[in-house]
Amino acid sequence: SPSRIPSNPPPPTPLPPIPIPIPTPIPPSTNPPHPSLDNLVNPIRQIRLPLPPFLTQ
Repeated sequence: SPSRIPSNPPPPTPLPPIPIPIPTPIPPSTNPPHPSLDNLVNPIRQIRLPLPPFLTQ
């Protein structure tokens, strides 16, 4: 029924700004490689694409 619809709906509340965390630089000596990063990089490093025959001759 029309009575359920408000005549003047309130304006939408603006979204608060999302804080973006800035990573602080960590020295390599205290920053061990992340396991998940190693799991992603190691398979990529192990990939050896076969060269076409005309390149290996």
